[in-house]
Amino acid sequence: MSTADIRLRPKCSRILMVAFLMAHGVTLTVVWFLPFSWLIKVLIAVAIAFYGVQSYRQHVLLVGDSITEVLARADGRWEVATRHHGCCPGELAHDSLVLPWLTVLNFKLSDGRRRSVTIMPDNVETESFRRLRVRLRFLAKGQGIFSNV
Repeated sequence: MSTADIRLRPKCSRILMVAFLMAHGVTLTVVWFLPFSWLIKVLIAVAIAFYGVQSYRQHVLLVGDSITEVLARADGRWEVATRHHGCCPGELAHDSLVLPWLTVLNFKLSDGRRRSVTIMPDNVETESFRRLRVRLRFLAKGQGIFSNV
């Protein structure tokens, strides 16, 4: 296994965009079938829409203080660059998710912030995505984390 650094620069994902819009669209549709008054339904729909816009901006469009670059060092260190705060060392959280078609990396940054990045096969280079998944698989076996790998 190569021990070279892995650099990921996520970009907008069409797969994530479609999945995100479908999930929020279905959720908003279901709200209208709930046995509540129309006022409660409107309030729930506004809350879902507000959260959806915020999440869409951060995870799909990658604006705001979203992660613009992830660097997995060969020695096990992680560095995360965000749009507003620049580069910051961090620790990969144990609650990260690794699936063949979706990877969500949760980081605890050295300045106390927590940030997540959603990685899909279409928003990073294919070879970098493969190498990251292989490294995470070895990390999971060695430390007993990421039970879903």
